[in-house]
Amino acid sequence: MIARSNTGLHSLGRLRDDMDRLFGRMLHEVPQFQNAWVSNPTFPAVNIWEDENSLYAEAELPGVKMEDIEISVVGNELTLKGERKPFAGDDGKYHRRERGVGSFTRVLHLPLDIDAEKVEATLRNGVLLIHLPKAAAALPRKIEVRALPQ
Repeated sequence: MIARSNTGLHSLGRLRDDMDRLFGRMLHEVPQFQNAWVSNPTFPAVNIWEDENSLYAEAELPGVKMEDIEISVVGNELTLKGERKPFAGDDGKYHRRERGVGSFTRVLHLPLDIDAEKVEATLRNGVLLIHLPKAAAALPRKIEVRALPQ
């Protein structure tokens, strides 16, 4: 058995962990970075799935009120905009702040066109569910086969 030293890789991993901690602390403790989450292009987390007639989008929006959410659909593009407002007791000193506040925008490109007039959305327990009916052109169409005269 050959013993190899991976001191270099171990040191590199430790350096990466130290940098993650340093920047993580800075983002949560320095006031101008406390709202950095709003520029995160993956907020809110979203799942999208489909059945025969519709697409569905489910977004995690804890702490966001229904009146602070705006949804729009144009062609095959779904846009979620909103704002999570600060907690009412936000005048105290934070010891840890991981839940961001502020505005967000997330644009999702859907695999097909949607009938924007029939889109519906519900918010329940911090989860936004959007029902996106497929546009008529995107629905499967049964083609009639005709016999040709012989």
